[in-house]
Amino acid sequence: MNITINSLAHSLFAIGPMTVTPYTLCEGLFAAFGLAIFILKIRDENVTKVQKTWADSAYLILLITSFALVFLGGYQVPGLSYRLFPTFGYYGTVIAAIGLSFATWGRLILGKFWTGPVCIVEGHRLQIAGPYRITRHPMYSGLLIGLVGTALTQGEVRSVLAVALITVAFRYRITNEEKMLTEYFGAEYKRYQTETACLLPGFKLLVASTGTKHASVS
Repeated sequence: MNITINSLAHSLFAIGPMTVTPYTLCEGLFAAFGLAIFILKIRDENVTKVQKTWADSAYLILLITSFALVFLGGYQVPGLSYRLFPTFGYYGTVIAAIGLSFATWGRLILGKFWTGPVCIVEGHRLQIAGPYRITRHPMYSGLLIGLVGTALTQGEVRSVLAVALITVAFRYRITNEEKMLTEYFGAEYKRYQTETACLLPGFKLLVASTGTKHASVS
């Protein structure tokens, strides 16, 4: 008997007249991730309040635009809704779940050192435990994987554009973070850079090769 992830998931989530699709499951996963980040922010009430810069605002705009492109999939937009490739069904959902779980793990490890804007907080320490042994920016890695997984459940122009935009946003953000962190941690962070991948092992992201240290964001 040939049982695949897609067929098994379809039988599990086909409930009455309503059917949960791979895409709507991804929506739920991202909603759960957002709720988890919000709860963790409340838990880590000592998170330093910092002034946002124009660079932070530009990053946020790119981020929101990327998510809007993917999660406004119910609206048919000429050109953006064109199907580029066949969808991967629940395989995409599984990829998204893995990515968001990895991002959440990274956020848990950062704890009170996480902030929205790029900054160094008081008592900042270089994080090299857990997911930080695999990648220097596990939250960005996880979000990127999560968005790629969601895009695979759509297969539309908007999905590819969203992944491209968020990659640009992360490249820009990481460049700023690593410059600040290198200035703060010096040789310690430069050594960490040589030992650990930026986003994904084997995946090259064009980032200025200045040393950096983990900012409380990624």
